[in-house]
Amino acid sequence: MCFMNGSDVSVYINGELRKNFKNVRDTGIPGGFLKEFYFQVPLSSSDGGAEIKIERVKTDRNPMVVSETFVSSSQGVYGYMVDKYGMNFFLSVVLFIASLLASVVGIVMRIWMRQSIDMLYAALGILDVACWLIAVSQFTPFVTGIYYVDGFMGFLFCMMMPFALLIYFNSIQKNRYRKVHAILFILSLVNMIFWTMVHFMGIQSLQKSIIYIDSVLGMVVVCVLGTLVIDIRKGYVRDYSYTAKGFFFFYDYVPDRNNEDCFLGEHDQ
Repeated sequence: MCFMNGSDVSVYINGELRKNFKNVRDTGIPGGFLKEFYFQVPLSSSDGGAEIKIERVKTDRNPMVVSETFVSSSQGVYGYMVDKYGMNFFLSVVLFIASLLASVVGIVMRIWMRQSIDMLYAALGILDVACWLIAVSQFTPFVTGIYYVDGFMGFLFCMMMPFALLIYFNSIQKNRYRKVHAILFILSLVNMIFWTMVHFMGIQSLQKSIIYIDSVLGMVVVCVLGTLVIDIRKGYVRDYSYTAKGFFFFYDYVPDRNNEDCFLGEHDQ
């Protein structure tokens, strides 16, 4: 049996506890888990016709909605996961490998040529995005069997996104907005360190801090867009026209990952 879970839960078969999950006991890192995961309960042929009771314990996340639950063999569950998440996971891994190779090549060329290489920073930024896509995929905990690390890593990779982006744009814009990029870089660094510490100290989870985290990330995007607009008006954008077009396309086209309900959200209210 398999169902999406985002809270403490116990599953009983004919009144006998078969399997349970407790955040305090089963989560191996401070701050608890941040992402819903597929909770699997072993069943056997002798359980045919048995009464199944799922008891969800009310936590600070107030879970009141029971997600879709299905009973299948191990192969059936695997097939379901592959059909629903396999393609996105595969493409994320391909992107990760490609960006990792590009980053390694860029680092070697940086050391060998001893000069700034713009595409190295772009490759590192894409590598971070690929790591984020892998972390937020529901296929990751299913493959690794670890369901509490990828949620935090998803937030961490998301908070790290501005670093390579700012260094890259500062390089291709030839330091014209160096002070702006430096301020945004420091702000992003403080944003990542502060909210990570608050999460691990148990003061407030990253999930509850997401509005503040997103505010900083949104500020970075708006400011970078602002520098692009200024360069367009001054004619400087001709030096990196393809990058500018790609950035506007990415900003406008990339779908909202929240549609996959990867983090604790609408299902857990």
